[in-house]
Amino acid sequence: MTEQKPPDTQNKKQIPGRIAEVFARAVSASMNTSSAAEDVRRVRDKYPGLPTDELAQLLIKRAARKTKWEGATNGLAVTGCEALVAAPVPEPSHKLAAGAGALTLLLGDVAFATRMQMQLLLAIATLYDCPFDPDDEEDVYVVFKAALGLTGTERVGSYARFIFTETARKQLRNLLRSGVRRAVQEAVIKVAGRRVGVYLGEKYVMRLIPVVNAAIGYWFNNAITKSVGRWAKVRAKIRSSSFRQIEQIAVTSADALVWVLPIIFHVGTAADSLTDGVLTLYSQCAKRLPLSEEQRGRVAMLIDAEDLPEILEAELPQTSSAEARKALYEIALTTAAANLNPSPQECECVDSVARWLGFASAPDDLNARVQYLKR
Repeated sequence: MTEQKPPDTQNKKQIPGRIAEVFARAVSASMNTSSAAEDVRRVRDKYPGLPTDELAQLLIKRAARKTKWEGATNGLAVTGCEALVAAPVPEPSHKLAAGAGALTLLLGDVAFATRMQMQLLLAIATLYDCPFDPDDEEDVYVVFKAALGLTGTERVGSYARFIFTETARKQLRNLLRSGVRRAVQEAVIKVAGRRVGVYLGEKYVMRLIPVVNAAIGYWFNNAITKSVGRWAKVRAKIRSSSFRQIEQIAVTSADALVWVLPIIFHVGTAADSLTDGVLTLYSQCAKRLPLSEEQRGRVAMLIDAEDLPEILEAELPQTSSAEARKALYEIALTTAAANLNPSPQECECVDSVARWLGFASAPDDLNARVQYLKR
């Protein structure tokens, strides 16, 4: 007879899942894809023929303009709260009201800036033809995470503390196969509160300086929004390039789709570590690969294979379509460039993949891909 767990124990185990669900719904409700698409349409109509990168810069400047002036206004309001305690001996009730008012204003400022930055991410993704889906929980987390200023170069905690052993590699393969969404959720929920706390701390400490609150609010929001915008461009280019290559492979040689995820895994873990950007790239591509059940089984086998490099070396040259081989090479380049600072191991790994696919040495190509992402 199966032993029943106490109700309170079951509830405790369900609470994190409920928090994740409520959190995702709240963030999803803040994602206005129609507004983002309208922003893109307007900027395209106003500046016809302007390169996509320049249009993205215009969107970033517009978002920064909104957040910096809101920050300035918010700073003036905080100054008003400080006036309550400017008297030589302020009343205790005045001190309490001033502190509560300042905290409320600062929270509102962070919420406004984060919401604007989320809309900026949506608009830039739409501009580069790789829109996010507010109904997809994982897309919701990716957008919110980027809006908080996380760049994607952060190491995934579980794998940053040690050199990969075979046991660690097996755990990673398990994660990639079945738990990516959960890992992304947990990372965002842990980071969200900490990052908001850092923002509030920085703003509050700076705004203890009388008079200059408006200037500080202006500068802080302007800098954060522009930083988020720069990374929104990088993420959009990574997504756009990868999705475009998947479509190319699907059209020219659908059998070669089984190599997309193994190549991302092989290149992304070449330095015996894993970054959030590579984890997200793997997951986002996995969702968009039009694989049959047989192909899914083949991919799982390849990811689990201890001799994956040998399999890639033996079988990639057999890819019949030149277009598919080129697309697979492009995916390897994008994976290595995703963190904007490829390690020597990643460079060597891309070079090997290039040879297996029948291309020349890759250092110049990889450098060019990094520069494209930074542009």
